[in-house]
Amino acid sequence: MRTLFVLLGLLPCLTLGGWAVLRHSGGHLAAIERRVEEVLGLSLACGGVEHVRPDALRLRSCRLSAPSGDLVLEAPVIDVETSAGEVRVSIARVDCTPALVRGLAGLASDWLMHPGRHPRDCVVDVADFRWSGRPSPPGATVGLRLECVAVNGARAIRARRGGPADAPADEVRLRKVPCTATPPQAHGPSEAARFEIEARVSEPVPVGVVEALMGAGPGGLPLGEEAGISGTLALEVEDGRCGGNAAVRLERIDLAVFSRHLPHRLSGEATVSCTNLLLSHGRITACDARIDVSRGRVAQRLLDGAVSVLGCRPGPAFRSLTGEETRAFDDLAVSIRAVRSGMELRADPARAGALVRLQGLALVEEPRSAVPLDRLAWFLAPPGAVALPAARTTAWMLERLSWESGPAVGAVVPPSDQAVRPTGRSEF
Repeated sequence: MRTLFVLLGLLPCLTLGGWAVLRHSGGHLAAIERRVEEVLGLSLACGGVEHVRPDALRLRSCRLSAPSGDLVLEAPVIDVETSAGEVRVSIARVDCTPALVRGLAGLASDWLMHPGRHPRDCVVDVADFRWSGRPSPPGATVGLRLECVAVNGARAIRARRGGPADAPADEVRLRKVPCTATPPQAHGPSEAARFEIEARVSEPVPVGVVEALMGAGPGGLPLGEEAGISGTLALEVEDGRCGGNAAVRLERIDLAVFSRHLPHRLSGEATVSCTNLLLSHGRITACDARIDVSRGRVAQRLLDGAVSVLGCRPGPAFRSLTGEETRAFDDLAVSIRAVRSGMELRADPARAGALVRLQGLALVEEPRSAVPLDRLAWFLAPPGAVALPAARTTAWMLERLSWESGPAVGAVVPPSDQAVRPTGRSEF
């Protein structure tokens, strides 16, 4: 009887007790943190772990950090449930920061490109998803779902952010489709991939988030901290070349920030609406856009360049009677269209050709013909830029040589004649 008591009662009790102690030990928690770091490439620090049911964990007081030490995500509770082919993660609330998006973008790229490291599908549900630093409507709770799914050799990621009941949800899809390519001088076919990107975003996404998605650092898109981007796009990327179409809206652009990269200063808040953008093999083949600025200031030298370089016509208020170097304006409205001969700059029909107005008078008026692309290049070039011959030989040389001082090396187009800065309207 004593032997039966030990075998059937005491030993199972001691085993369960030891197992429970092990599950709540610091070593067990450290093992979970190491496993997460191996899979995600991010450091995880947890205050505690609960085994809710078999294959289901509840992590408390979680902090995810990048290898640099920057905080990526902080959440009081994260629920993780695993099965043979799927991992499900549930989080109550997330304040999305550029650091979090940059970390997620790296994980998404790793999941798409290395299926051996990530054999399981993954679903992440966030009950309350918000843009960090942006106010949310009172009482509004918007959820987010991320899905990573592999089917028949193709891998896809979908991010869906729910909106109000009367508005469609914002959604982004990214698919990696394997294809077989036979490069020159190859002994056999090699596996390549084509990426398909679709997006429909109605609520503007903060520019910092878009920078993180693009892999750019802070300020990579010099539009100002309050700028937002929305719209739709459908693109295909293969062999580094992009093709497709997009309709994009950029709002609350801070022109003072944007003009830091231009030879002349601007100020004001702008909105850019691009209703038709077509890409083929990495080149823009069609573009219809509009720029609106409600009020701001512009350098007189920029107005002079618009007339002498772009061929705009001076309006009645082109010059200030007091010779101001920086001019105030009430509104700016320019429609831009890409044509074979360059770019067309047009004003609204109700504005009688005025592109920029002050107290109802035009500072500059639309040009009579399309602006060639080389004129746009000169307009954006800093004062005193050196003219360089644009030919295939010089393009090859400038791509392979650089100097610590001297003219900036940029893209050179292949016409063979000399590019010369125009000096007056007679040369336009």
